[in-house]
Amino acid sequence: MKKRQQKILSKILLMLMLIKLPLNLSAQSFEKEAEEKSKLYSKTEVLEIVAAVEREAEISIAESYAEGFKAGVLEIEPKRAFLEAVNLQLAEELENERAKTNASRALWAAVAFCAGAFAGYVVVMVVN
Repeated sequence: MKKRQQKILSKILLMLMLIKLPLNLSAQSFEKEAEEKSKLYSKTEVLEIVAAVEREAEISIAESYAEGFKAGVLEIEPKRAFLEAVNLQLAEELENERAKTNASRALWAAVAFCAGAFAGYVVVMVVN
């Protein structure tokens, strides 16, 4: 995966992680949310947290990509072996057909030569 795509995916992941949707609308959840909002972070702390999350997202995306690639290679290996066997079999069949065609051409060339020689002999006999 390209670096640019990884960065875009990591930013999307970061945005998804930062989105908070209240799933429980009880009074306790509102109180907890109010307490969390009362905690203020400095700009540098927020930037450090965002950078750390972005680094972790990039690492996890790269690892997931590598694992997916390995899984794909393992999945396709039996198919590759089968297709190689089929390819060899078809190559042998093609070679056999070419040999038959060449033999057939040689036979017909011999027949044509003999017919021509016979016709020539007949012409010579008729003329004499």
